[in-house]
Amino acid sequence: MRQAIYGSAPHHYVAHSLNSVGVALTGLGRLQEGLERSEEALAMLKKVHKGKDHPYMVLALDNMVISSDRLGKLADKIKYRAEASAMQKRLEQLGKALAGYDIHSHLERLDKAMQGTT
Repeated sequence: MRQAIYGSAPHHYVAHSLNSVGVALTGLGRLQEGLERSEEALAMLKKVHKGKDHPYMVLALDNMVISSDRLGKLADKIKYRAEASAMQKRLEQLGKALAGYDIHSHLERLDKAMQGTT
């Protein structure tokens, strides 16, 4: 449905839906198909977010870990787990860094600087 709306261009919602289909296929025991959908979702998310970390990428990688494990692809499982863990850690650090950031006082300082009253 979302592909019908957004067409063939990479889109965040289409990628998220592809990963959801991958999760469902994995749950049904169609492991290779589930892995392929999640890989497709991850590739699309990397295009959409220009390679920057995003929580949906971690979700896709987590499904790829599960599918790879059940398929007996240990090397792939380890690679995907390492990538997911590193990305999750970076996202958590970013969240902590932004948690104490007060945008209003920053804008006030900018406004004063623009008026020459710093």
